[in-house]
Amino acid sequence: MESTKFGSLFTRYCRYVPSRMIASRVAAGCAISFLVCLATSCSGAGVRLGMAQPSQGYVDENVTLGLNEYVAYPFSLRTGGNYAELLDYRIDVTRGGDIDLYIVPPDGRSGYENHTASFRTFVLREQNQSFSGWSPELNGPVSVIVDNTDLRGAIPTGSVNVSVFVRVISYHGDPVWVFFPWGWLFLGMLAVVVIAVAVLLALRSSNKI
Repeated sequence: MESTKFGSLFTRYCRYVPSRMIASRVAAGCAISFLVCLATSCSGAGVRLGMAQPSQGYVDENVTLGLNEYVAYPFSLRTGGNYAELLDYRIDVTRGGDIDLYIVPPDGRSGYENHTASFRTFVLREQNQSFSGWSPELNGPVSVIVDNTDLRGAIPTGSVNVSVFVRVISYHGDPVWVFFPWGWLFLGMLAVVVIAVAVLLALRSSNKI
């Protein structure tokens, strides 16, 4: 009788110990996974989702950025002598909150990806849902970063849908403003003024005669 009780207790113990060990391992694994996820989400490190081909000279796409994600587009520009290149950009959030936009040299991108809040930039636009404009004349490799991380600037609250358009503009010798609509508008207004003055002078001369 005693041996039967002992055997029953031993069987229960053998069943209990492995189950308890498995449960402990599962709990430990869950805790480690939670800590890794927490560290990743809180680091503001970002995730590089895609890259434009430098040979294309432009990018025109819609991209979805999750919380603490970013996308970087590399370009190679050339400026020197009577020739110059710059970037024409338009970035619009179609769904979601504020984002940031940076155009950076290689060391600026390295600083950004190493989570340095004071990285070097050519263009710095933050906490908005729409960005458009032109970079300064640039020479060498640069990157356009569309940012939905909490490194600096806007504080992300979730994923965003973003329309991204960036192109390289080049020119030889002529001033940059000639290539943009407001430059042509200025030239048109100037031409109207010159013609009006010429007409007035002609009318005054005819009246004197």
